[in-house]
Amino acid sequence: MAHTTISVDKSIFTRTAKRAKQQHLSVSAIARMLLDAYASGRINVIAIQTEEPIELRELSKSEITPEMRKKADRVYKMNRSQLINIRA
Repeated sequence: MAHTTISVDKSIFTRTAKRAKQQHLSVSAIARMLLDAYASGRINVIAIQTEEPIELRELSKSEITPEMRKKADRVYKMNRSQLINIRA
């Protein structure tokens, strides 16, 4: 197994650790599951700023409108410095 270092906002890490503990999981297990699902194409990540909880699910290409893509690209560019920095 490769060892990886990631940089995550402290409050995000704390909330993740708390929820993972409630589900008897480690933060590493959560990261492995999400990275595996992303790498295998089971989830797609589009940056959306929202106050509402969102459900991660796979979107079909027909569901992603050009407007959604433009918004996601704008958010990505605005928040580039806040994205998780993954070093393998």
